[in-house]
Amino acid sequence: MRRFTILLAAHNRLELLKLAVASAVAEAGDQDEVLVIDDGSGDDTRDWLAAEAAREPKLRVVHQPNQGVAAARANGVEAAEGEFVFILDSDDQVEAGALDAVAAAFAAHPETDLLYGDNLHVFADGTAHRRSYKQFPSNRAFLRATFLSPRVPFKHSGTSFRRATALELGNYDASMPIKIDVDFFLKFMHRERVLRHLDRPLVRFQVHGEMMSRNRVKGIRAWMTLIDRYGPRNPFGRAFYKLCRWGSERLKGVYEVVRRR
Repeated sequence: MRRFTILLAAHNRLELLKLAVASAVAEAGDQDEVLVIDDGSGDDTRDWLAAEAAREPKLRVVHQPNQGVAAARANGVEAAEGEFVFILDSDDQVEAGALDAVAAAFAAHPETDLLYGDNLHVFADGTAHRRSYKQFPSNRAFLRATFLSPRVPFKHSGTSFRRATALELGNYDASMPIKIDVDFFLKFMHRERVLRHLDRPLVRFQVHGEMMSRNRVKGIRAWMTLIDRYGPRNPFGRAFYKLCRWGSERLKGVYEVVRRR
């Protein structure tokens, strides 16, 4: 069995994907692999990946018809050969030394099921801003913060987890059109798995014009589904969570409109 599978779900955006794959290959050791799930790309991505996989023994590529990022990640976890899976968005880059730091953290805390870290937001002028997260005292506190904080208290890209645990918990939910990463984290919290924060940047997040657009209506619907799945069983508590989340998402929408003017 391999140590890590660095998993990327790709759909077009070839120039950004090239940087992501190069960073992953540079970080992967002899016991690791880089696995790209090509989700029906319509540009030159398929041909480029085929050429790279023929040249680079650490790189493995699986092609699928366009099914969305959730299905691509779920299929990637199924196909992964590593004991641990390291998630990398196709427009991000792995920070130097990140994989060894993650491996050391799992070795030092073998009870850990999922590990998340900080990230660097890199802007067009080359400047970088570190976005930091924190360790929560309990899964209950982490779950509450996920639902009630205006900003989700983790970044999915750079997250690592035990493949066997992810499969046991049901893998990524391919039926979720949005908030796939939140659903995945909540599964671990809800089932009392051990989530640990690593206090260092693990990925570089490229701020660019092709970032996924924010659909607040779909987002609010997804949050309501997640609160029904993982939120308080008490109907009054569940209604309070929904009201708070609805208000937070609406305020974000207003802020974005004002900022564009």
